[in-house]
Amino acid sequence: KIYNRWGKLVYTSNDPNFEWDGTLENGNECGEGAYLVIMDGTFGSTYDDDGNRLSNPVRDEFWIHLLK
Repeated sequence: KIYNRWGKLVYTSNDPNFEWDGTLENGNECGEGAYLVIMDGTFGSTYDDDGNRLSNPVRDEFWIHLLK
């Protein structure tokens, strides 16, 4: 998920190989500025008391600056 500096969601993708090109989901270009990227996923797993396998959730958040 990519948010502008005012917290509005501008783009989302579930593709693990996704590369953002600075556009909105409707294809319009985003303006220059700071954007927050939040990536949610899983890494490895653990087991609960009943032996069920549970994925370990992970989250990475970072800011990028779009220049044109």
